[in-house]
Amino acid sequence: NKTSRSGRAVFFGGYLGAGATRTKSMDLITIPTLGNSVYFGDLESARTDTQGCSDGTRGLSAGGYYPSRLTDTEYITLASAGNSIQFGDLDEERNAFGGCSSSTRGLFAGGFSDNAGAPSIAQIDYFEISTLGTALDFGDSVTSRSISGGIPSSTRAVWGAGTNRVGNPATLTAVSMMDYSTFASKGNTVEFGNDILPRVTGNGCSSGTRGVFAGGYASPAIYSSPANKEMARKMSYITIASTGNAIEFGELSGIRTYIGSNSTSTRGIWTGGSNYPTHYDSIEYVQFSSLGNALDFGNLHSTRGYMTGSASDSHGGLGGF
Repeated sequence: NKTSRSGRAVFFGGYLGAGATRTKSMDLITIPTLGNSVYFGDLESARTDTQGCSDGTRGLSAGGYYPSRLTDTEYITLASAGNSIQFGDLDEERNAFGGCSSSTRGLFAGGFSDNAGAPSIAQIDYFEISTLGTALDFGDSVTSRSISGGIPSSTRAVWGAGTNRVGNPATLTAVSMMDYSTFASKGNTVEFGNDILPRVTGNGCSSGTRGVFAGGYASPAIYSSPANKEMARKMSYITIASTGNAIEFGELSGIRTYIGSNSTSTRGIWTGGSNYPTHYDSIEYVQFSSLGNALDFGNLHSTRGYMTGSASDSHGGLGGF
């Protein structure tokens, strides 16, 4: 119900501090009010590059990495701080994947599997968020992709950014193509259009009608040139109900990869992130209705990298609040 929506967003795990120490702590941010994050509780174990989703009441943290790729999925109640509780499992071990949700169903697409060479996968898993249990097969993406982001409306999940990793040793190809799923209908994705650049390790958020991608590198992973890293500061936007190519929105304040994101119907935020080996504590925001560069929101309670997973009670997939 709309009266219970407060713009609370919880961000999961990541690298804590200046080094590469993984954490199980969760940060709470109230999106309508500028300011710093506060401690929410702990995941059951430390992990990086998890993904999240929520139905407005319950938030899920799925998968991630440490000490190997994980299937574990845990849940929190967004209205009350506290530690996470076991929910179920993904169909297979994975990290660095995209997450999207409606008011009932959470989808997790792609990622790195735990097979030899950690190839990118195309599989999409889904949960009925109100019911504990193991994820079910939803379909496959048009292309295998990892380190991607998701943008929801109440009916549609749009997947963008990422890399297609194959072989051992691996060959990495940056992805600019976006594709989409319809929450109510299981099946394979359909091509949506192209982002303004091939964006690796970016992330997205939405108002329910407009979606914005930000962050990442403009070519595969850590091998990007300084020029390509600078390009990936650019934010791009789409109108979720109509397919087509993305349009430039503005820029982040700096180079940030493996970045966290979430939103209300009016404001999108990006949190932490990395330009490895440096991690950041900054939080930035945009107003969806106004194109332009991201503005300072506040800070996380410590530097936090690879914190890609989050859950909100007001994101665009809930119909807009």
